[in-house]
Amino acid sequence: MCSETPAFCFGEQVHYLSRQTNEWIPAVVQGHVMVGQTRYYNLDVQEAADPSRVMSREQYEAMKFVNPVNPLTEVFCFGEQVRYLSRSTGQWIPAVVQGHVMIGQELHYHLDIQESAHPSRVKREAGQAAQATQATQ
Repeated sequence: MCSETPAFCFGEQVHYLSRQTNEWIPAVVQGHVMVGQTRYYNLDVQEAADPSRVMSREQYEAMKFVNPVNPLTEVFCFGEQVRYLSRSTGQWIPAVVQGHVMIGQELHYHLDIQESAHPSRVKREAGQAAQATQATQ
């Protein structure tokens, strides 16, 4: 999820990663509720939806475009802290998503430390994965 969770507006069309089917489904924002510092979304398909399971239509379309047969379960967004598998060191190093770049029919990430990073070399920051897991429990 973004380092600063995007605020989706009432009536906005989004996509939600369903817990039942583990697939992205269309949804409409009907409101939100704050729990601590986290904004959860009330959707027409799920109340108090975890923000890590909600993405914009644009993100969903980009994700589908990357692999229409088996879309990724997430696309990292601008400002999100991630890890990049460095070609020079062979290690995962911290990075920040600065944007997206289409190369042919593949979505690549423009990172603060690497332009056109292939998605297979980008993963969620370890701390964010733990936070996302805790928020869904």
